[in-house]
Amino acid sequence: MVPSEALRSEEVLQLPRSGFRVELSPVAAMARAARRSTDEVRFGPFRLIPHERRLERDGAAVHLGGRAFDILVALARRSGEVVSKAELCRTVWPDMIVEEGSLRFHMVSLRKALGDSAQDGGGYLTTVAGRGYCFTGATCVEPAGSTSPPWAPRSELPRIPCSVRRMVGMSKAVADAAMELQTRRFLTLVGPPGIGKTTLAMQLGHRLESTFPDGAAFVELGGVSGPNLVTNAVAAAIGRTPPTDDAPEHLVAMLRGRRMLLIFDSCEHLIDAVADLTEQLFRALPDLCILATSRESLRVEGEHVYRLFPLPCPPATPVISADEALSYGAVELFVDRLQASQIGFRLTDDEAPLVAEICRKLDGIPLALELAAGRVPAYGIRQTAALLDGHFRLLWEGRRTAPPRLQTLSAALDWSYDLLAAPERVIFRRISVFLGAFTLDAAIAVASSAELDRDVVVEVLANLVAKSLMVLQEGPVETRYRLLDTTRVYALAKLRASEEELAVVRRHAVFFRDLVSREDAVDIFFSSPVTTPYDDDIGNVRAALHWSFSAGGDADLAVSLTVSAAPLFLDLSLPAECRDWVEKCLDILPDEARGGEVEMQLHASHGLALLQTA
Repeated sequence: MVPSEALRSEEVLQLPRSGFRVELSPVAAMARAARRSTDEVRFGPFRLIPHERRLERDGAAVHLGGRAFDILVALARRSGEVVSKAELCRTVWPDMIVEEGSLRFHMVSLRKALGDSAQDGGGYLTTVAGRGYCFTGATCVEPAGSTSPPWAPRSELPRIPCSVRRMVGMSKAVADAAMELQTRRFLTLVGPPGIGKTTLAMQLGHRLESTFPDGAAFVELGGVSGPNLVTNAVAAAIGRTPPTDDAPEHLVAMLRGRRMLLIFDSCEHLIDAVADLTEQLFRALPDLCILATSRESLRVEGEHVYRLFPLPCPPATPVISADEALSYGAVELFVDRLQASQIGFRLTDDEAPLVAEICRKLDGIPLALELAAGRVPAYGIRQTAALLDGHFRLLWEGRRTAPPRLQTLSAALDWSYDLLAAPERVIFRRISVFLGAFTLDAAIAVASSAELDRDVVVEVLANLVAKSLMVLQEGPVETRYRLLDTTRVYALAKLRASEEELAVVRRHAVFFRDLVSREDAVDIFFSSPVTTPYDDDIGNVRAALHWSFSAGGDADLAVSLTVSAAPLFLDLSLPAECRDWVEKCLDILPDEARGGEVEMQLHASHGLALLQTA
């Protein structure tokens, strides 16, 4: 007998209409109390909710008779134990005498409902000859009120691959992105090739993994070739049998009620499929967190974008100490990777300016810094810095175990270039002719043509910024664009391999000739004692002059460009450079131009330059 105080309200069933109180048997009262004491039992794709008398498979209700349901509850709560047939009969049919055949009948029904086979984690019910039945499915039981019960023991939950690489210079990014992900629930890490998106995503996953009771899964999409395989890749990552088709509804059913983190890595080549899937998952599963990495945002409902920027580099100063240089993230990463291949290396004050130069040339891109650090044991720091002026940096190889698209800078950029539409590739090649930052008007003048008008160029520039192949720089006067140096080297090689290099370079020279020959140019040059709107264009003016005076250049354009650019060099306190260009121009001045206004302007600029240099 069970003491009456132990039963209390659990031993009495109140009938609302009649007002009668019906005493329950002690066994029934205890069974009722036990059912109310536990909220859910999970095993494989199944979710057993005793107090609601409900069984679900992947979120869908499973029809089960009352006695079969009671048998399942009794066995699941004693998972791994052998429960005798007599004990099951007493639990399921209290105060009744039943034959063993009735138990066998309901066991058959229960096995059929569970799909008692090896498929999808089946094989939950085992008959132990002469003793009874045993529930062999691994279960995870959560008390009532729990909002996110795990679906498997912690050791069997989806896990993120271990990252053996130490993160350098990104501690703030980790902290900020972790806070955004926990607050927003859907975050996309966006940045150029080699910026460290995957490394940061894995770091975030490991940092937050313990906060997700149902684990964190890493969906590596770099090797997925088609959009119809994305759903299967997610199912495999969470340890479930892939659905027979790619319908997102199957994933929604698998993940319903799960508090877990899904990381979609390298989404750019499957952007449309991933965007559609993640939006549906975000809408349907309020307990799911999504982290994606891509070279462009997914542009879907619920997404928040965390944009990654290059590591900070030291300024271009002739003298910098080792300690000062190491305070910048790019130098710290370069030295860390160099120490991995050259144990005992210590940065000296003499080497610090060279390392700072390497970091600036590589724009603080982590992958580029890692590849360059790997060359130092073979070339030395000084020679490595010199080699960066050519295309060699694109071919340097990194880790053998890295994905093919990340083993060289060329491969990383090939991955992005191949994903561009035809007009985007053309304009990407054409704007590589610019040195440093350039304006929208400059891009339109150089990149537009008969088949690609102004509107197309404007739209493509926005796309290149969105795809992390170009940087937007907002200044106090105007907005400018810039290709990162390594990206420009790659695009320039593509331009030189095309048949349009000459036409593009000529348009570039003509634009800057016209820019510095405007009627208000001289007034602008001499009205500002500090800077002029043309300060950022001096590099492109030099490039245009070099081409114009070259063997394949244009002598007439060289003369007109020199006449217009000479006041700019004087205004920027570059009299020696002004003198050299003017003297070179006077040497090639055609006879018909001598004695006229052009020669007079050249001699005037030459005289002003000599006053300051001689």
